[in-house]
Amino acid sequence: VFIRFNEGVSILKKVMAIETDSESIHLPDALRFDRLISARKPFGFASTFRGRALGKRGDLELLQKGGKAYVSREEITGGANLVDAWKLFVGFAAPGTGNKDTYPHKIISTPFIGEPGQVCTETYLTIGPFNSKEEAESALSYLSCRLTRLLIQLHKASQNTTRKVYTFVPVQDWTKLWTDEALYAKYGLSEDDIAFIEKIVRPMNLTGDTSDESVEAGEDDE
Repeated sequence: VFIRFNEGVSILKKVMAIETDSESIHLPDALRFDRLISARKPFGFASTFRGRALGKRGDLELLQKGGKAYVSREEITGGANLVDAWKLFVGFAAPGTGNKDTYPHKIISTPFIGEPGQVCTETYLTIGPFNSKEEAESALSYLSCRLTRLLIQLHKASQNTTRKVYTFVPVQDWTKLWTDEALYAKYGLSEDDIAFIEKIVRPMNLTGDTSDESVEAGEDDE
């Protein structure tokens, strides 16, 4: 992986030093957030798939490009462990990043909580499963943090945010809500580190409507 920013390398090494107690920038499997990220087509549905407008008893709610629809459980071909669990949804692609040099960027599309019984097409990836809504809210707060998204950016070469771009992101304690201030303190970041992060990554508003923010999977305009 070619890391574009020298400042980013320094920050990454500080994060890894706390997480691994070594100079390695390789996270052990148990500490890797990317293990929570689904593959493309989390439940087997391509981005062009469209569910039914009206649901029947026992159907699952499907998040698709353009809004919500319904599918039966029998139509699910993947992600069985996520269907009835709390999880997060995040756009497969992060639109609107524009010129790579015109920072700050959001880095990823705004994630949002997925309830048990909700599934999605390839337009989204899933993150989870989590044992409770509170754990999902903790992970959501973590992804809203600028430091977390900088670590994603260090491995991100296009608008697509597949599992591999989360390689440098460590897991955290999912019993609390996370803030950048807490992460900056945990990893001992300097004022210069913080200034660089906030130059590259813009704040994320989690209160807006994010249900149709993602562009179609596979399109790459960056």
